Amino acid sequence: MEKTQRFIIDHVGRPFSSNGAKRSPSTDRLLEEIERSRNTALLAELASGIAHQIRNPLSNLVYALHLLQQDNVPEFEKKDLFRTITDRVELINRMITEFIQYTRTQELKLCAESINDVLNNTLRSFRAWMDLARVELETSFDPDLPLTRVDIFLLNQAFQNIIKNAIEAIHSDGRLWVSSRKLKIRHGPEPRLEFAQIVIEDDGPGMAAEEIEKAMKPFYSRKEGGLGLGLALVDHIIRVHGGAITLESRSNGGTRVMIYLPIR
Repeated sequence: MEKTQRFIIDHVGRPFSSNGAKRSPSTDRLLEEIERSRNTALLAELASGIAHQIRNPLSNLVYALHLLQQDNVPEFEKKDLFRTITDRVELINRMITEFIQYTRTQELKLCAESINDVLNNTLRSFRAWMDLARVELETSFDPDLPLTRVDIFLLNQAFQNIIKNAIEAIHSDGRLWVSSRKLKIRHGPEPRLEFAQIVIEDDGPGMAAEEIEKAMKPFYSRKEGGLGLGLALVDHIIRVHGGAITLESRSNGGTRVMIYLPIR
C-alpha cells in the first residue's frame, strides 16, 4: 500500500513542488485521503509498539506491588521493591514523554536559517562530552550554503540525536566528521532544485546491514532500556521538512548518516 501511495504522490501530487497551487481539487482530496490513510496505519503501528514497550515494566510494577502487600516481606526487600517501583514508574513516564514528543512534530514553525549555524550550535552543546571522551571533531561547512526555511528547534533536535548516537558509538578515542554542501538536482520534479547535504559520520564499530535496515523504524533499539524512537524521530523530522535521510556503514568502520534538505 505504501509503495502505491508513494507512486501516486510522486506522479500526481508532488507535495513539495512549487507548482502545488496548480493542483486540481480532486488531486488535493486524493492526497488528503492518502495522508489520512498513512497516518491511520502509522498510529496503529505506534500504539502497538508503545503498548508492547510499556507492558514489561508495568508487569514488574504490578508484581512488586503485590509483594509489598504481603506481611512477611523483610524491610531490606521492601526497600528494593520500592526502588524497583520507582525505576519502573520513571521508565514508563520517559517512554510516554518520548512517544508524545515523536507524535508532536507535524506542525513546522519555519523561518530562514543557516544550516551551518544550526550544526555549529548543536556541536557546541556536545563539546564538553567530546573532550571528556577524547573524540576528535572535524568539520567542513560549505560557506556558500544559502539560508533555507526550517524549524530550527526540530532540526536542532534531529542533529542532536544523530551526534549523540555517534559519540555513544565511538565511546572514546575516536573521530567524528560533520560536513555540509549544496547539491543541485538537474533532473527532478522542479527545475534547478537545490538541496543542502549534511553528512555526519563516526569511526565507531558501525552497524550490520540488518541493523541499518531497522534503525529508523519506531521502537527498534540496540540500547538496553532504549525506547527506539531516536532515529525514528530524526527520520520523521527530516521528512516533514520535505527532505530525506540515509544511513550506511563506512567501508573502513563506523557509520555515515546523510541528510538532504530542500533549499527554499
